[in-house]
Amino acid sequence: MAWFTPPYADGSLGITHIDKGAIKWLSKKGCNTLLDVGCSTGGQVALAIEQGWKAFGLEVDPRVVNGQANIALINCCVNPVIFHHPFDVVWSVEVAEHIPAMYEYKYLTTLVENCGKYLILTASQKEENMPLHVNCKPLDYWIEKIEGMGMKYNGKLYKELLKHSTMKREFLKETGMLFEQDPLKDWREDTVWENKE
Repeated sequence: MAWFTPPYADGSLGITHIDKGAIKWLSKKGCNTLLDVGCSTGGQVALAIEQGWKAFGLEVDPRVVNGQANIALINCCVNPVIFHHPFDVVWSVEVAEHIPAMYEYKYLTTLVENCGKYLILTASQKEENMPLHVNCKPLDYWIEKIEGMGMKYNGKLYKELLKHSTMKREFLKETGMLFEQDPLKDWREDTVWENKE
């Protein structure tokens, strides 16, 4: 059966904006699992794995998924994708502005419900000359939505992250956000990563 490529899948252009500095900083915060939602070619996933993390990516564009390890071709706009285990870090860079507003809740549910500790995402506010940016909204909008789903925006930690970030493009610096998961979130008993030595 042929994969239907939705129009909002064109956003990545086959590029991943990796950030080794962020991974190293997050490692010092006790993190070692990552879910990249809208991972494109999976550069951040591969980088996390190289650093000893367990990492997985979700991507909707079949043109950029070519058998890379730990990447699934899944459209989280059809249904939220929720794993059995939370990830320490959910990462979604240069994705939110490409998600049509009608699918926004499903996308945000995928982010929030898979996040064990930190959610890091960017959301462009610029619409001019960017035809694939179909959902540009102020950062306050995204903060309100995600806090309404139980997470807490942490500007102090976000600034700390920026000091360690090595992302070459400006996305994290100009349009980034960092949220913390509620430590009292009621995970199911089977939602802890097994530590297999």
